[in-house]
Amino acid sequence: SLNKLPIASEWIFVLDADEVLTHELKIEILDMLKTTNYDAFFIKRRFYWMGKWIKRGYYPTTVLRFGRKGMIDCDNRPINEHLICHSGNVGMLNNDFIDFNRKNLSEWISKHNDYSTREAKQLIDNEYEKYNFFASQYERKRWIRVNIWNNIPPLVRPFFYFTYRYFIRFGFLDGKKAFAYHFLHAFIYKMLIDFKY
Repeated sequence: SLNKLPIASEWIFVLDADEVLTHELKIEILDMLKTTNYDAFFIKRRFYWMGKWIKRGYYPTTVLRFGRKGMIDCDNRPINEHLICHSGNVGMLNNDFIDFNRKNLSEWISKHNDYSTREAKQLIDNEYEKYNFFASQYERKRWIRVNIWNNIPPLVRPFFYFTYRYFIRFGFLDGKKAFAYHFLHAFIYKMLIDFKY
């Protein structure tokens, strides 16, 4: 779509249907466009699940979502794809965009059952590339996946993941819904990937 559609504007912001820009981010973008030499920007994603901001243990997750036409593209992952900037000339914006996840529990489980199948297939096919730990947050996560996570015994991984998100990153301070989210993400989604792998 980024390369084939007749997009007339110089800049593209990629949003899912349940994502919105904060007022502060809109103002920041308008001001930044007057002077920037960057080709793309990382932006902090503020994630809401069942009406609750999953702040500690998850935020800030930074993603590349905004860039010049012709300079951004999608990577080749079949799941959880990310934008990449061809020039590497990437800045960081200060304000957030918001992801209001509106899926109920059954929909979330169904979606992540499908995702876990595709993630397991990537592991089987050795589709994870080598990434640079000192590059973007996305590349750092991929590097950790290949060089650390894949070396932990599979059925032990979810316990490490939950401990990191919920205790070390203080997810326990965000209440019941945050507990449910971190628990499901570790012991349903991550464990399904390992079982299927």
